[in-house]
Amino acid sequence: MTSATSLYLFVEGEDDERFFKSIIMPKLQERYNVIIPIHYAQDKKEKTDNFIKSIKSMKADYDYIYVTDIDKAQCIPSKKEEKSKKY
Repeated sequence: MTSATSLYLFVEGEDDERFFKSIIMPKLQERYNVIIPIHYAQDKKEKTDNFIKSIKSMKADYDYIYVTDIDKAQCIPSKKEEKSKKY
């Protein structure tokens, strides 16, 4: 069990949030007291990057999950690499 009590869930938009609320979040609620979805697709990269940095600086108090669509990437590892370079 994680020591964090809150989870920030970075999703691209409304469709992703609906999916996570209906399928994934019920399972995550067994582990977290609070789950906060954040739509990042329309935000500037710097805003999302700063938000993630602030979450990391809080260490054990908060966790986060960053979700993205695979879109036109050839495979999952290439998409991970693309997003890792961006954020």
